[in-house]
Amino acid sequence: SEVVINSLKYGELIYLLYFYIMNKSLAIIQYMVDSGDIDITQLYTIFKSFGTALPIIPCLLQRGQRIVRVRINKDFDSHYTHLTQLSYPPAACASLQRASLPGNPLFYGSVFTHSDNSNHALPRIVTLYETCEEIRDKTCATRQKMTFSIWECQRDLHLFALPFATDYERPCNEIKLLQDEWRTLIAHQYAEEQIEFVSYMGKLMAIRSTPGLYEITANFINYIFTQCCSSVPYEGVVYPTVQLSGDGMNVAIKPDIADSFIKYQGAIESVLYKTGEESILDNITKAVIDSYGTLHYDPIK
Repeated sequence: SEVVINSLKYGELIYLLYFYIMNKSLAIIQYMVDSGDIDITQLYTIFKSFGTALPIIPCLLQRGQRIVRVRINKDFDSHYTHLTQLSYPPAACASLQRASLPGNPLFYGSVFTHSDNSNHALPRIVTLYETCEEIRDKTCATRQKMTFSIWECQRDLHLFALPFATDYERPCNEIKLLQDEWRTLIAHQYAEEQIEFVSYMGKLMAIRSTPGLYEITANFINYIFTQCCSSVPYEGVVYPTVQLSGDGMNVAIKPDIADSFIKYQGAIESVLYKTGEESILDNITKAVIDSYGTLHYDPIK
């Protein structure tokens, strides 16, 4: 009745609306995403209800593929002098991210796509937009020092992707190819409920942060890593850049795989000069490793 509805909290009313227009399980997850009120036990019960053989897309990150990472320097006098500082963070420092839970770091980075040369969406620009809040702020004026590093796969890595949302403004070719593969080769082999669920989770991977978003997506990635790898030993996940509307691809790789099969290739220090919507990225030094494994930085001439 009207009296009952008027006595509901706003969040409860929104949940009822979700319930009527969505699958019940997805409505519960959507309420968690929007409210930030996460019930982990209920969340994993929902994940398990869809099984462990899910319609996700196997991907191969080929040997020789390069990965770009960036770390913001504390100040202009600071340097990252050890490779561990340029790689994934230690468990004690690992925070909640789109694909990883607190205390469970992944090796994040951006990879080269077939579109890079044609549209200038170079991986270091992608990883910068994913990492640096100031560059995304069109009103911000700043000067920041940062260190870009490049890494290379020493063998083929077995990753997975979720079916990507179709509403990216600037989808790179890889998004289109993987989405076509999912529609033509994978989706028809699964139940309709599983397809709807995984498609929904793929859409969550494609939106900007909301109160409960990362906790939902990171737990789902963790569920795949821990419960859905019996037939295929997935070593990481690939997903489009959200900050650049699909114009580039990110990877998040398990730390033990990164330690064993991803090799450092080099690093440079750069300075970002930004005024409003205008940005300049100036390379200032190049890293050199001495015989003790310590990084030193020589000026770029």
